[in-house]
Amino acid sequence: VARGQLYREMHSRFLERPELYLAGALAYAELLAGQQLRYHCLRAQQEQAIVHRVHMLSMAAFVLTIMAVLAHFGWHASLLTVVTTGLPAFAASLHGFVAQEESERLATSFGAMANRLQGWLDTGSSGNDMKPVQEHLADLVGLMMADVQDWHRLFGAKGMYHLG
Repeated sequence: VARGQLYREMHSRFLERPELYLAGALAYAELLAGQQLRYHCLRAQQEQAIVHRVHMLSMAAFVLTIMAVLAHFGWHASLLTVVTTGLPAFAASLHGFVAQEESERLATSFGAMANRLQGWLDTGSSGNDMKPVQEHLADLVGLMMADVQDWHRLFGAKGMYHLG
């Protein structure tokens, strides 16, 4: 009931002044696209930072393991035994974390979406001609729906919707 009433109200506003309604819809879409662009840029940076940090930790674990193995040749201590066995296990768990988290894929996906949104914003539509503005808005809806479908493919099969 409320949806129908809202639709009728919006339709009557459109009929009264279509150019004003069109400008408002376009401004709202550009605002939304700008917010999505910021979100996707931020998330791409965050995921890339995760990949970088885990890679650095893995490299540090590798170097420390090599140093412990070399030191173990001359000095037999239980601490070195723990280090030579524990660090490779730690590095393997980091690799498993990155594989499960899919941070590299997510960083690429977020970056690609940010590029597509920036492209949409750069090819802005203006004026009072209804058809080009509708097509421009439809392109934005298509971009955003493709992103939703990508998330469904990524997380739906894994049952990971609860991770948000």
